[in-house]
Amino acid sequence: NMNKAAEQVDLTWGTLGGVLAEVKSQPFIICSPAIESTILYASKTFEEEFGYTTSDLSESKLETLRAACDAGSEDLCSALRCGHELVTTTSMKNKDGTVREIKVHMVPVWDSKGCIRLYAQVFDPSLSVQQADLDKTVLEIIDRLQGHVGAYTRLSLRQTRLLSALPHPKAYVVSDASLPECPLVWCSTPFYDICGYTAGETIGRNCRFLQGPDTNLNEVARLRIAVDSLTPISSCLLNYHKEGAQFWNHVFMLPVNLPADSSSAARPGYFVATQYDVTRFMDKATALQLQGRAFEHDADMVAELEALDEMQRDINARIRDILLDSDEPGPAGVPRPLPP
Repeated sequence: NMNKAAEQVDLTWGTLGGVLAEVKSQPFIICSPAIESTILYASKTFEEEFGYTTSDLSESKLETLRAACDAGSEDLCSALRCGHELVTTTSMKNKDGTVREIKVHMVPVWDSKGCIRLYAQVFDPSLSVQQADLDKTVLEIIDRLQGHVGAYTRLSLRQTRLLSALPHPKAYVVSDASLPECPLVWCSTPFYDICGYTAGETIGRNCRFLQGPDTNLNEVARLRIAVDSLTPISSCLLNYHKEGAQFWNHVFMLPVNLPADSSSAARPGYFVATQYDVTRFMDKATALQLQGRAFEHDADMVAELEALDEMQRDINARIRDILLDSDEPGPAGVPRPLPP
C-alpha cells in the first residue's frame, strides 16, 4: 500500500515549522488529509490573527475552528473528501469565541507516490487580498512541503485547477502510468459519489480495489493488457461500492502519451477514464433477454448508450488536453498565470 510506504515522513509540529519558517505572508495552517482533519501546524501569523497558541491548536480537530453556523463547512468537507482544491468564504472562530467571515484557500499536497499527504489552508481575514497574491503564498507552501514529503510534480496546481473546473457531472479519474501499479492521482467528485470512498482511501491506489468476487476476470485481463500496451479500451465491469453494494461500471479509458523531453525519447503518460453507473441498462437488458428480445431492438436504450459513449469520448479528450497543457514559462520567462 503506497499510503503506508509514505507514512515515515516526519509531520510533527516542530518539523513542519522548520520547513515553513520562511513563509511569512498570509495566515495558514497545515492539516491531515481526512474529513475529520487534524491540525498539524499553524503559522505564527495565524496564531496572532485569531488569538490561539500552539498548545491550543496542536493535534486539534479542524472543526474546532469552525463556527456552528458555518455555511462553507459543507464545501470544505466535500473538498477534503475528494482531495480537491477549494477557495471559499467560511465562518471562523477566534479563541475568544467571536465569529468572523474570512476567505480560505485550501489545496492538497501530494508525495512522490501520488498520495495526498497534507492539506494547506491559507486565509484572508480581511477579505481583500487578491487571488493572485493568495496563489503566491499557496505555491510557496506547496513547494516547501513537497520538498519535505517528496515532490509529486506530474500534476501541477494549474492542471488540477483546470480539472476541477470542468463543468461535467459524470465520474472521471486520472491515473499515472509512470508510477508502479498505475495509481489514481486525481478523481472527480461524482466518482467518490458512485463508489463511496474518500480521497484518502483512493488516491495512490490502483482502481482494482473496486473489484469483488463476481467481477469478470476476463474483462479485468482486457483492462490490464490495455494499460500495459497504452491503448484505449471500453469495458463494462461489475464493481463494488465501499459498503458492498454491486453496480455495473461502464469504463472508457484513454492513454495520454506525453511528448518527449530533452532527457528521454519517450515519457510514460497517464490514463484518463470516464466511469458511468449503467446498472439500470444492465437490468433492462436482462429483462429484455428474459422476454426473448435483444436490447439492440430497444431504440431508446440504444440512443442513450450511444450518447453516453460520445459523452465519455468528449470528456476524455478535454482531460487529455489539460494533462498535455504545459506549465513552462511563457515569452521572456514570464510564469504562466494560474487559471481563476
